[in-house]
Amino acid sequence: MQNQIFDVSLRQIQYFLSIAETGSITQAAERQYIAQPVLSKKMMALEEEIGLPLFARDGRTVQLTQTGIYLYDRWKKLLADYERDLTEASRMQRFLMNRFSIGCFPVLNTGAFLYPFLEKLTGRFPELEIKVKRQNPALLLEDIQSKELDMAFILETDMPEGQDCFEVKEVSRCPLVAAVHEDNPLSGFETITYGDLNGQDLLFCLPEKSPQKHSGLHQLCVEHQVEAASVWYVNSDVTTVVQVSMGHGVTLGPKLFYPEYTPKVKLIPMRTEDLRIMAVWNKRDIAEVKERIRSLFR
Repeated sequence: MQNQIFDVSLRQIQYFLSIAETGSITQAAERQYIAQPVLSKKMMALEEEIGLPLFARDGRTVQLTQTGIYLYDRWKKLLADYERDLTEASRMQRFLMNRFSIGCFPVLNTGAFLYPFLEKLTGRFPELEIKVKRQNPALLLEDIQSKELDMAFILETDMPEGQDCFEVKEVSRCPLVAAVHEDNPLSGFETITYGDLNGQDLLFCLPEKSPQKHSGLHQLCVEHQVEAASVWYVNSDVTTVVQVSMGHGVTLGPKLFYPEYTPKVKLIPMRTEDLRIMAVWNKRDIAEVKERIRSLFR
């Protein structure tokens, strides 16, 4: 076989991997949207091309031969490398076309935080075509990992622990406030400590797809040993404020979360507590993208 060139296509490799993973030509054919007889013929042609048996057929099931097991591991990596290379090539093309995508946690008030940043960005790079995507922090981090986004802004409390695929940089700080009903005794305080929250009904936004047990703000209360009367999760930050305006509890959040005036709700600063807003990007991204992002914060 020395110097022999095999005519094996990526499509054949995909078919082979599907059969190996399902253990069934029928299921693999359904997964690959191909007729079963056609798939069988293609695998027979593949075995004939390389001159090696890949499957041990037993009725309706198929098992990999030792050769098949070896090639499965190698070809699985080959296909992953191929897909990664195409993704990186696409990223490079987008970079060369001056396209830049930014993710932002929706409740980071765009007027007070995001717009000034975008104005600065377009001032430095007027040729950039900027796309902004707003969604919850867990999905933003997924998009950064998959390189659907170049970077994102999220709160430090929403960063998962134990992950080393992100680069982060603090870009701003925002006061943490308690939103309380005007009839709540806390409304007369100029500032509030975590101890003042003892005995209160606490409200938090449901941490959709959160990698953490609690929302980040709930976790702060746990770390400060707040003994709440109850803890309730609702579907959005808007709902937490509505519930507070109805006298149903107290919630915490960055001041940027809230409008300047909400009927029957007072915003009381948490004493000596600021939340950090972080810029996040993929440390395994192409060098050109990472350098552009780092240059924004010098």
